[in-house]
Amino acid sequence: MDSVKFPDENDIRPRKRFLLETKDLTFLSRIKKVTEDTVHVSVPFEDYPITGTEVRMDFHDPTGCTRYITTVLQGPVLGSATAILIRPTVVERVQHRAFTRVTCNLPIEFREMTKVKFKGAVAHNISASGLLIESAHRMTQGTALEIRISLDKAHPMLVLAKIVHVITPPRGSGRNAPRQYGCLFTDIEPSQQKRIIEYVWDVLEATQQRAAGR
Repeated sequence: MDSVKFPDENDIRPRKRFLLETKDLTFLSRIKKVTEDTVHVSVPFEDYPITGTEVRMDFHDPTGCTRYITTVLQGPVLGSATAILIRPTVVERVQHRAFTRVTCNLPIEFREMTKVKFKGAVAHNISASGLLIESAHRMTQGTALEIRISLDKAHPMLVLAKIVHVITPPRGSGRNAPRQYGCLFTDIEPSQQKRIIEYVWDVLEATQQRAAGR
């Protein structure tokens, strides 16, 4: 962990998304308003975080996250879904140990590096460090793959990965039952990781909005 001398104004600005972490919970938040002394942020709850709670604002990027430590000046009131934080002055740079992962049902294509033909599969979860795919095609741990991922209407991303674990189907599922393969990215551009991080945060935000009935 490295110290950062001053807050980055590219982080503390309206509409910027981040992970808000308390002692008990971590959830996606968005900056609504910034003043000289305060930061107004969205929260998915009507009664949390409470005034006086110490919180961390984590702004993730492909190489790590910038973490701001501050305190809740005012918790959400009258169903506002907004908390007011003291504008942070304590900043740390934290290297990634793990990326946030979300459940998905994302069609992808892959090919083993020793073969030419791509095969279709489904990704059941994804993060900027890897994904879990399901396929009836038999492969083993350590197999190197090229994976084509389409997150949106933009051009598909081509990344390299390797299988780091294999989840076999329960006994009696049948000879052709699909298997799940945990894949770790081994060659991915920072811009591609950024696209995946944005996708993950979009999914988190949509999930919270559905849970809150908004």
